Amino acid sequence: MGVLEGRYNNSEVLTNCHVHNVTTGGWKKTRAYLYNAAERLSMNQIESVLDFLDKTLTPAISIRVLQESPRIMRKPVESYLAPTADFLLELWGQDLFFQAIQRNPGLLLSTGLGYVPKATALTDSAGASSEDVEDILTTRTSMNRKTIAKLKRNAPFVFGLSTEKVNSVLDFVEDLMKDGQIELKTGISVRLLLAKIFSVHPHFFNLSVETNLRPRVEFLSSMCEMNTTNVAKMVQVSNGLVLGLSVEHNLKPTIDYLLENIFCSDDDSDPPEAHLRRCLESHPQILGLSSSNLLRKSEYFNSLCPSLASRIAKKCPAVYSLSLEQNIRPTVDFLLKIWGVNSTHDDDDSFVHSMLFEYPNILSLSVDGNLQPTMAFFNKTGYTKLDSEWNLVIDGPSQVGGPSVCSGTTRIRGRYIAASLYNRLLPRWHYSFLDRAFSKAGAREARRDDSKSLSLVPKKPPLHLLVMATDEAFCEAMGFDTSDFLEFKSESIPRLKFSSQFDIWLKSGRPIDL
Repeated sequence: MGVLEGRYNNSEVLTNCHVHNVTTGGWKKTRAYLYNAAERLSMNQIESVLDFLDKTLTPAISIRVLQESPRIMRKPVESYLAPTADFLLELWGQDLFFQAIQRNPGLLLSTGLGYVPKATALTDSAGASSEDVEDILTTRTSMNRKTIAKLKRNAPFVFGLSTEKVNSVLDFVEDLMKDGQIELKTGISVRLLLAKIFSVHPHFFNLSVETNLRPRVEFLSSMCEMNTTNVAKMVQVSNGLVLGLSVEHNLKPTIDYLLENIFCSDDDSDPPEAHLRRCLESHPQILGLSSSNLLRKSEYFNSLCPSLASRIAKKCPAVYSLSLEQNIRPTVDFLLKIWGVNSTHDDDDSFVHSMLFEYPNILSLSVDGNLQPTMAFFNKTGYTKLDSEWNLVIDGPSQVGGPSVCSGTTRIRGRYIAASLYNRLLPRWHYSFLDRAFSKAGAREARRDDSKSLSLVPKKPPLHLLVMATDEAFCEAMGFDTSDFLEFKSESIPRLKFSSQFDIWLKSGRPIDL
């Protein structure tokens, strides 16, 4: 105590303390700490901390820290206090840093804020110098310098952990991936998987293998009746997400909700646990959703048609990970418009039920990126009839996925809307147009002939054939040469994907110059 009182009991310090409302008489807590820790603290350690505080903080703030958080005197300066202060100063600047310390004198005691530079060697229990964390990440994972530099900025605490801690976590995840034969089944190296998982979830290094990671893997294995391969696949597909979920607060409540509310009313012979296992194998990210999140979405799905929530969880569980307000509702609203559905009619309710139940995957598609371009194609080619606001124009008794619009307006099925525009629909449509209108010898000139129009097509392909048939079946039914079509398709797809000609064709009907 004599060192502290001698250093801070002078007129200049007293003046600063008065200005900052700090009293030099409040050493009771500090005195008690020094009394109890006298055997563990050397004078050199105390003086090194005091020198650091005087260099980093104002005298008044130093006194406040020593009075409120005397434990700071046992912390090493070079490997703990200095990196933490440097990180906070770089993050906030000096003024905000001082304000933060005044509000929370124990801030410098926070763990995981700074890291020891690579030049600082760590030692193992035997006293020998061991590899530092950066070397471990470089050697055991495929992280490059850029990734490690980003990790230092975003998660500097990793580089302050012991090498034993880092290696133990890496050992556990690596063994899980190897036991699950992920590299053999996916062709992705374990080193690359480790790099992907820990660059996204660096906080995993702070988890205990025995307390956190192992119980979570064992819970998934037992609760979902999964073997090591299944669990390893879940970890790989979710990019490690499931390893970061608490059994008590995340995994168990979510799994209980899925079993009791989503898969409980199925009429088929498979038990709920079998549906759950398939759901998690397909989309393990669903475990990251809260029960309240699942409840809101399942209630909305079931309001569209009974049992739709269960149908989606079985066929396309990734829909649950989409935002209800930003993705799911806009998609449903768009589908109702292009299907000409009036929610006040019972017949329309039955139609929506059949369409969504048949192909719930349609809800995973983006309105702007997928649905609108594909429906623009179907509208332009006459397979359906939409107005400028994407509403179905009803000319007569409507058909569902029919080949023409002669006796009414066609409602395009969800499965058809999900067909690839650039890989399937456009190549087939334009090849049909060119092949039927002109000979192969004149096809190249015809592609550049602006005077030709879509009216030259004698008979467009039936919708089901255009959308669902394989390339071979499509060519056979249309009388096309399969090899010639495949050559045309391979040449046209790259240009279609990065071309504005599709937009021009939608507006003018001008053939795409493929």
